[in-house]
Amino acid sequence: MDRVCSFPDCIKSAVATLGGCKYCVAHFVSTCYKCLEKTSDRANEAAQKERRNLLVEIVDTVTSLSQGSDEFTNQERGQLMDILLWACDSLAERT
Repeated sequence: MDRVCSFPDCIKSAVATLGGCKYCVAHFVSTCYKCLEKTSDRANEAAQKERRNLLVEIVDTVTSLSQGSDEFTNQERGQLMDILLWACDSLAERT
């Protein structure tokens, strides 16, 4: 992926896509954490389905990113692992 991060004023290269937006590692991580915090809220059935789909997208994207983990710092790898575990826990609670 050779596009620039879609976060406002960011000029770093995008490494991941989430919800149709492209993000550098730092903005992908922060966006995932914001999404995960929101998934703990109670919502109607349609919103719950949308959140589940987002959780699945997060899991898929983090898993794909981990295959190229040589380019990430230890901190970034740790954050991605935390996001993956949190998303999987959230999915398990919903089934």
